[in-house]
Amino acid sequence: MIAAISARRRTGLRNSSVLFGFLMLLAIRAVASQASLAWDPSPDPSVTGYVLYYGEASRSYTSSVDVGSQTSYTVPNLLEGHNYFFAVAARNSTGTESALSNEASAFMAVSGPVLGTVLTSATLPSSRAVQVGSPLTVFATVINAGSSVGTGCSIGLNSSIPATFGYQTTNPSTNALSGTPNTPVDLVPGASQSFVLSLTPSAPIDATDVQFTFSCANSSPAGVLTGINTLLLSASTTPTPDVIALTATTSADGIVTIPGTSGTGTFAVASANVGSAGAVTVTADTGGTAVPVALSVCQTNPSNGGCLQPAASSVPVAVAAGATPTFAVFIGGTGAAVPFNPASNRVFLRFRNSANGAVVGATSVAVKTQ
Repeated sequence: MIAAISARRRTGLRNSSVLFGFLMLLAIRAVASQASLAWDPSPDPSVTGYVLYYGEASRSYTSSVDVGSQTSYTVPNLLEGHNYFFAVAARNSTGTESALSNEASAFMAVSGPVLGTVLTSATLPSSRAVQVGSPLTVFATVINAGSSVGTGCSIGLNSSIPATFGYQTTNPSTNALSGTPNTPVDLVPGASQSFVLSLTPSAPIDATDVQFTFSCANSSPAGVLTGINTLLLSASTTPTPDVIALTATTSADGIVTIPGTSGTGTFAVASANVGSAGAVTVTADTGGTAVPVALSVCQTNPSNGGCLQPAASSVPVAVAAGATPTFAVFIGGTGAAVPFNPASNRVFLRFRNSANGAVVGATSVAVKTQ
């Protein structure tokens, strides 16, 4: 067992910065309480073994195992109904480790007679930025993908932040409130329930991926998927832009498929600044996962979708209160395949306050190679 992997220093292996450029970690099988994983051997001749890291939060691993020189391993004793994230590092004979590989994830399905309630969830929008003391809301949907009724289903705040929290059911057709605040509900098999979540920060918050607990009294919580059912939240002592952004892909399913390992895919983003006026810088990235793609962004003409300037790594934009700028993001393959793993292989578009670098808006799509 180890502390969060971000606290460990990884240096010393020859070419460690590109060691995993051609190595992909794949979750090849997940059954009940175990996950079997495999990876290609490293081309670095100084490598003598591998260390597998895993945990229930993306890029924040709580467990590890040294698997020696083998390039596959089955992790036992995982919790059913939970989502796990995995990454592997190479090591040399002195124990010095390389940078981590890409991240893979696997959901441990519930087996046997307790198959009952299996929850999935999503939030929208995936980012908010507000002034301290100002309430904010986001919408959430919870789905019972199991075979029995989920009883007492509720939502809790699973992050230590200075903010008050509440939830309430809504009518999915109108988004109007229904039920009463902070009251659990039952979910029949195959049913979904929409909610509105409310947070009011009481102190400044640096951009934080806030996690929620979506659970029923007779189920394990839904797995945490960054950018899907989390909220990137920041709070400042002064008025700030607060950019709500939504994506559109050509397949209309939130997935960008790159045509071949060297092709280019794209997605469109519509945004609205519901906060104060300000200058923002718009960039694209792959989060904490090393996805083999090249990214560029441009602001577009909302009437025809054409770029207003050549696509670049970043775009400065002055956003007035109520402004609705639109953007295009281009995802170019760099010669390596991108496996379909929407929990980790994603492209994020982020809006940063140009004055202080704080993230004031974000959205994302899954990406894969055709």
